[in-house]
Amino acid sequence: MGVTGSFDWSPAEETAPIYLLDRLAVCFGDEISAPPEPVFTIRLHKHILFGTGGHPATRLAVWAMANVASKRFDGVMPSPFLEFGDTTGLLSLVAAHGGAEDVHFCSDSIEAQALADDNGMLNGHDLKISEALEFFGMWHYVREKELVCEPRVAMFATQTGGCNSALNYLPDIYDSILPGGVAVWAGHTAKQHRAIKHRLGEFFKLVEVFDFEGWPCFVCTKEK
Repeated sequence: MGVTGSFDWSPAEETAPIYLLDRLAVCFGDEISAPPEPVFTIRLHKHILFGTGGHPATRLAVWAMANVASKRFDGVMPSPFLEFGDTTGLLSLVAAHGGAEDVHFCSDSIEAQALADDNGMLNGHDLKISEALEFFGMWHYVREKELVCEPRVAMFATQTGGCNSALNYLPDIYDSILPGGVAVWAGHTAKQHRAIKHRLGEFFKLVEVFDFEGWPCFVCTKEK
């Protein structure tokens, strides 16, 4: 819980599972015993990057992803999936657990890229890790040169650790998403709500807005 360099784990996060959904929990390393089945456990290396499941914004992002998968994709996380953010890669791991076979994680942070890769290996998932500018640079180049490049992302998700940074890549994120694809944007503050809603509305169709403990979340679609 917390942004890089701000504060350490809370005692509750260090000693007990964090429930993201009724049957999905997070534990750290091997120190914490996993809940009994049918709860599925994602394990994370202990770190102070955002995205442990202890913050309401993270749980909201996971719930929104599951809700979208249930309503639009027959309960299976769609592929390809892309997470953006200076985070642990938790949303990518949730997508992989939910059935997404082609999962990408990109970030401006080298530290986040390394941690997401490590967490993927810890859970037996081969996440495709890249630097954000490298991933989105292709779309920027194609747009500038008025070329054609096929979009390839079925679901995009970002949370507090990358929510604001992702705005810098918004045109590229939009171009990378398949027609009919979905973007989940969670964890901005209530004060930022109106400005981000307006910015997303310039590109996407806003479908649903959720709120959990004062943290908003937008679900957007790219119209066909």
